[in-house]
Amino acid sequence: MKDKIVVLDTNVLLHDPEAPHRFGDLRVVIPMQVVEEIDRFKKDHSEKGRNARRISRLLDSYRARGSLADGVPIEGTNHGMLQVIFCQAQALQDLPAELQGGGGDNNILAVALEQMRCSGLKQAPEVVLISKDINLRIKADAVGLQAEDYVNDNVSIDDLYSGFREVSTDAETIQTLHDEEQLPLEAVADPEEQHLQANEGVVLVDQHNDSHTLLARHQGNSNIIKPLQWLNRAHLGRIRPETASKASRWICCLIHPSLW
Repeated sequence: MKDKIVVLDTNVLLHDPEAPHRFGDLRVVIPMQVVEEIDRFKKDHSEKGRNARRISRLLDSYRARGSLADGVPIEGTNHGMLQVIFCQAQALQDLPAELQGGGGDNNILAVALEQMRCSGLKQAPEVVLISKDINLRIKADAVGLQAEDYVNDNVSIDDLYSGFREVSTDAETIQTLHDEEQLPLEAVADPEEQHLQANEGVVLVDQHNDSHTLLARHQGNSNIIKPLQWLNRAHLGRIRPETASKASRWICCLIHPSLW
């Protein structure tokens, strides 16, 4: 089975300073050119500057455990290794004539290509250059190097916190909450299964009639559920929530003093 090596571009680390930890048991290579470029951002007050300082601290913590030139085991993995590698002059000379002038991108390309050719008698490893720079990925493809965008930051909309959730219960519980104006969470749902956030909205749905619902809210972290009764007394002009979820998320926040 081929070994697999990922070579990280500067923009990946400035985007996500935890990127070296995102590749499991693979060998992660950071060219020295990348370390030099990160150093130029360390004094910035922007997010890039903060991330540059974070990745510098991360690399320094690995340096304290061993030689980055030889490779240091990556925390939380079985076989992952982190290496910092210089660009060799011969590797630059092996690039096409248009790319031999050196420079940031070309040095990074040379390091990645060198990883494919330094296997000795072993089978050449699979090397992937990870970069958010489209032009660098085009250059990599032109010299026969696999390149990919860094997409670890993609987030599924379904995974985002919506501010409310539906809870199935019986009609009697819905009526009791409506009449008594509060109930303990365990009377409505299993707290171990639901893990409601503070002030999270709840849409109680009759398990036998899904058109029978009641809007409610988790009162802080108290494990108390209260119905949304303030809508009828709110003087908000023509403002009306379009959906039940919007009602539970922002109308009650506008008019309930405990949330101000």
